[in-house]
Amino acid sequence: MLHFESTLSVDAELGSLFSKHPAEVLFFDIETTGFSATSSYVYLIGAIAFSGDRPILHQWFLDDISEEKLLIQTFLHYASGFQKLVHYNGSTFDLPYLQKKCQRHRLTFSLDALESIDVYRLLAPFKRFLPLTDWKQKTVEHFLGLHREDPFSGGDLIPVYTEYLAKARLEALRRQSSSAATLSPDFSDTGLRHIADSPAKALLSTLLLHNHEDLTGLCSIICLLRLSDFLQGAFSVTAAVKEDALTLTLSADASLLPESVASRFSQTPLYSKVLPQEHRLTLQLLADGSGAALTLPVWHTTLKYFFDNYKEYYYLPQEDRAIHKSVAEFVEPEFRQKATRETCYQKKTGTFLFQPTPEQAPAFREHSKDKHSFFLLSEDFLQSEDKLTHYAKQLLSWILTK
Repeated sequence: MLHFESTLSVDAELGSLFSKHPAEVLFFDIETTGFSATSSYVYLIGAIAFSGDRPILHQWFLDDISEEKLLIQTFLHYASGFQKLVHYNGSTFDLPYLQKKCQRHRLTFSLDALESIDVYRLLAPFKRFLPLTDWKQKTVEHFLGLHREDPFSGGDLIPVYTEYLAKARLEALRRQSSSAATLSPDFSDTGLRHIADSPAKALLSTLLLHNHEDLTGLCSIICLLRLSDFLQGAFSVTAAVKEDALTLTLSADASLLPESVASRFSQTPLYSKVLPQEHRLTLQLLADGSGAALTLPVWHTTLKYFFDNYKEYYYLPQEDRAIHKSVAEFVEPEFRQKATRETCYQKKTGTFLFQPTPEQAPAFREHSKDKHSFFLLSEDFLQSEDKLTHYAKQLLSWILTK
């Protein structure tokens, strides 16, 4: 088994996204020769830990398949010093794979003691907002404008690993016969840009590079979690402009996305929904990535407030409104009729805003059975940052559950 350690040039603050103490956080990824733990090997485990402000990459590499148990055991021992384990779709593959390997090698699977943080699953509820063909890690990286030196998939590298084992063995035999020095890879910095001086080293470098870029790519796409938090309410309304529509500026606590990505996002709405009467609600990211603009139609119209206990009301056809029985007893019988759910209302003319649930009272509708409702837009509402923020969070919560 070989072990490589190097300092990375990734954001040292990444760990703080998951814990107040970044030293508790470990990012990890595995490379295997197949999907089944019973018929394949785990040949490489990579992990990123934070030592102060220094992100350190560790890579444990299986240069002899007979040492697979040692490789897993070494990683598990190292991981036991952490509290949180961060990965990309590791809940589906990496963790179950290692768990089965532990069963086969009669090792205690200690990773269950760590809090598992699957970035893929954290981002899954927000797939509708990102124009991606799929959610493979490389696809997300490409969307963010990240460039990889490694062109291969994990499957592509299985024969590369097999070839490495054969060439490394052959080179070792040649060195033994010629009393040459043993194979000891010594790569500078990341250990990946060194021009290998043997075929085996060249293959090893390729295998290490893939795992290295899987981990640094994971670190890069974690910026999308800020967007996830934002959509779940990590913002405040800092401006409201009412013209033909109402535009709310939703400001995030921190930059949501790199500006290069945010500027591309801002060309197309994150979300667009047709509301009643063909009016449209849109959520658009600001070009600098500092927040978003939520644009809502306003209705200048007449709507109805429906009373719940319609059996306690009479409807007055000539006045087109309902009144309570206690008052209706003074109206001549020929000018009143028992109210129904659809006629038990009072009308109101004004400027209204849409609301998906009737949080703002009173709630007005066009028809009694309408699930959505409207509320009167007042100057007091427009001047209240707290009310605007609560309203915007209500809308985004509704959008996420659609």
